[in-house]
Amino acid sequence: MSLHRTLTDLGLGDLGFALAALLALVLLVPAQLASMILFDSTGLDVLVPDVVFMTVVPALAVALLPTVAARRLYPPRATRAVATIAFVAAAIVAAYTSQFYGMCGPGC
Repeated sequence: MSLHRTLTDLGLGDLGFALAALLALVLLVPAQLASMILFDSTGLDVLVPDVVFMTVVPALAVALLPTVAARRLYPPRATRAVATIAFVAAAIVAAYTSQFYGMCGPGC
């Protein structure tokens, strides 16, 4: 099965997949907050660098949503591509949004 599809081949499932990908990026900030609170409450924040719980963990968490949607709709090769692209996109956005938490200052 080819990865190439035309615009006329797009269906309701593809629209749902696109919405899942957008929703994943919207959920990135709440995922960062949850990750920050989880790592802080368990004391793991002193053991790992900030980039782990502010960028990598939230990016992995939100990349699961489009990956699961792709797994139901597309062949395995396309699913791996979606997982990689979703993680990279989420990591880039997470790296940008994590800068805002540093503006708050120490102890906040």
